[in-house]
Amino acid sequence: MSATENDKADSVVPEVNASNGKTVVMGSMNTPNTGLAIFLALIFGPLGLFYSSIIGGIVMLIISIPVVLVSLGLGLVITLPICAIWAGMAASIKNKKARENLAVAMS
Repeated sequence: MSATENDKADSVVPEVNASNGKTVVMGSMNTPNTGLAIFLALIFGPLGLFYSSIIGGIVMLIISIPVVLVSLGLGLVITLPICAIWAGMAASIKNKKARENLAVAMS
């Protein structure tokens, strides 16, 4: 295969024809990985939370900055686990909604 044929083969997105005649493009779901969301939130705190929840990242950033400053960094013991839980829940909810939307599209 030539280089252009490889590029064309790589750019092909698998499609599934549903029983109702609709074509569903597989791989078009851009959903966050739950494990990665939790990991990023544990490592980067509110910045890692942005991966799964923009609003959650903003809220926790606004809360975390004063808590960490007042507690001289000890507030991270509280804010990092909260970020990780929030990130995991947000990613899980987004994935569930994406699966439900796919199921509706397939039916």
